[in-house]
Amino acid sequence: MKKLKDLLNEVLPNFNSPLEAYDWVMNRRAYAIDIEMDMITTNKEIQQLYKDMEQEAEGSGGPVADRYAKEISALEKKHRDLRDELDKVMAELDEYDAM
Repeated sequence: MKKLKDLLNEVLPNFNSPLEAYDWVMNRRAYAIDIEMDMITTNKEIQQLYKDMEQEAEGSGGPVADRYAKEISALEKKHRDLRDELDKVMAELDEYDAM
């Protein structure tokens, strides 16, 4: 069984200087912010599709409702994938901070 330090070394890079560590942390934080902005945009798109669907789709379903359902489903999957990536980045930062 691997030791915790060995596992951390596999996940986190080794730095030759404090500046390298700082750059890595800042880049990961900037990436996290980019992901959050993508999540906000995706969420707004989902909300807009729900509003559009209420206006355009047939009450009993049909091709228009099916089209909206596919688009919403795809955006919800994208949002989940972004959330998973954000969780991964934040876990890396947490692990680094704990060192």
